[in-house]
Amino acid sequence: MKNILTISNNDQGISWGPAVHYLELWNAVAKQKSRFDIEGFVPSWTKRPFIKKADFKVTVIKVPNISNLRQIIFDLRSCLKILLSKSKIIYIRLSHFHVFSIIALKLRATQPIIELNGILEDDAISAGKSSGFQWFVKTQERLLIRQASAVIAVSHNIAKKARDLGAKNVFTIKNGVSENFYAVQQRQRNPDDALIVIYVGTFTPWDGAIYLPKLARLFPDIKFLMIGDGTGREQIEAESPSNMEFVGYVEYANLPKYLSKADAGIVLYEEERHKNVELSSLKTLEYMAAGLAIFTTDVPGQEFIAQNGIGKTVHFNNLEDEFRDFLCNIDLYKKNAEEYRQTQGQKFGWNETARLTIEVMNSHNKEKNDDSEIFNKI
Repeated sequence: MKNILTISNNDQGISWGPAVHYLELWNAVAKQKSRFDIEGFVPSWTKRPFIKKADFKVTVIKVPNISNLRQIIFDLRSCLKILLSKSKIIYIRLSHFHVFSIIALKLRATQPIIELNGILEDDAISAGKSSGFQWFVKTQERLLIRQASAVIAVSHNIAKKARDLGAKNVFTIKNGVSENFYAVQQRQRNPDDALIVIYVGTFTPWDGAIYLPKLARLFPDIKFLMIGDGTGREQIEAESPSNMEFVGYVEYANLPKYLSKADAGIVLYEEERHKNVELSSLKTLEYMAAGLAIFTTDVPGQEFIAQNGIGKTVHFNNLEDEFRDFLCNIDLYKKNAEEYRQTQGQKFGWNETARLTIEVMNSHNKEKNDDSEIFNKI
């Protein structure tokens, strides 16, 4: 058995992308005959149970629920864990504070595997962070990926940026989706029933939730079902018309039940940000696997939606007309979505993501270049 220490700076009790990816991926790796003994290392500031049972050993470090401080404390603990661990493979999901972990990796002379779900500098710019903070996260990112034996990116665009920053071996492995979403039954709507469009998210500045109250006012006969919570929710809910229903936080395990109530899923990703950060959207994959028609912005990574006729990709400058056209064709989109999720859409399951990750880990101590056999497979 090969020991692997997997580190994520994210709370696994929050129903958000980082927890979904971490638990689904490593559960899928644990279930495959990969000869890896997995140990997880994660923080908790909510004290909530994991959104999904972990099928591998996980050490949870309790940290105070104070932004930035919790990351510093957890990174100190991660530093000690790295120094004391007997694992030959250290796998780290990149976050915005790894100062002490970088020192520990240097002292151990260990080349980690780094997972990139975005570009830190671009994320900091989108979040309106200071130029000093942007420099800080970019510097850490560059140090870690240059030290890494391998970098796993969730999109080709992110992989290219990693190579530009000096990464040696870069692999693209896209996000997956749980089999529970494929089991959702499409909503059968009577002709007189209102169409239901669902939003699932954390009300971030870059997923377009702020535009939905205006869209809902323009289409009062459409019901908008808003799932999730986040810092931007309060403002958006205050501006919302009566055809928007805010459910709030929903456990990950219960999310398929809510998707089964909808006809379509909506997410309006910020166009400027995603010129540089290609998507591998968990949210979109969940919509797809549940058989929903999808209305989203035309950004890199979402091309499969229009290409397969399962929804519409649009630009912000003509949102009203585009949404009206989407509604006129929603029955066709739903028909195509049902067919797609039962055929080509099956390739997005977490088992495939796990298989490709295992290939990278098996190549951990081998010298490879960016044109390696594994990279070409991925």
